[in-house]
Amino acid sequence: MHLGLLIAGIILLIIGIILIPVGYYTVYSIVYAGIVILIVGIILTGIGAALKPKPKVEAQTTEATLVSMIESLASVEEKVRRTMIRERLNSFASMSDNERASSMKMMMDALGRLNIEQLKRITYTRLESLAVDFDEERREKLITTHINLLLQASSDYRKKDIQAMVSAMMECHPECRMKVMGTMKKVLAKLTKEQRETIMQEIPEEARKMMM
Repeated sequence: MHLGLLIAGIILLIIGIILIPVGYYTVYSIVYAGIVILIVGIILTGIGAALKPKPKVEAQTTEATLVSMIESLASVEEKVRRTMIRERLNSFASMSDNERASSMKMMMDALGRLNIEQLKRITYTRLESLAVDFDEERREKLITTHINLLLQASSDYRKKDIQAMVSAMMECHPECRMKVMGTMKKVLAKLTKEQRETIMQEIPEEARKMMM
């Protein structure tokens, strides 16, 4: 299985599925664009499922494609972004622990190429979806993998990611903030003291008090 192509194909499938009904009620040419994207997504998904990873050049091309898709995701309207992120999180939640960590690592590498405002928009939508669209068990599973990956990331990326997460959380509706913070407390409580301190030191003091 070529994980990069598989992820790219799934993302295109989601975009195509969203564009077709949107175009039907707005500009009909969007329907054709959606169909083309859907077909490409099906092809990429099939190839990704059948092939083994190839040379580094192909991996770099796949990464560039993923970064481009992530940048587009940051610029679409919130309703469309919410649908796409919900589907992606659902996909992550259904994977084994190792597959989920590998797929989310690839996604986080692409997110690291965004500026802080773009990252904040995607993070806001992700937190809203985690709070509303997922039960506690799956929410904890996804947040646990995210935190574990942050512990393995560079300090610069970890700081940027947590900054975006705290800023987005302050803008979430109260139920979102309560659910996400509650789950994060559970996840942090399961870390070692050193791991917990690594995460907590990047959280601003006012937000840190809410996590205690």
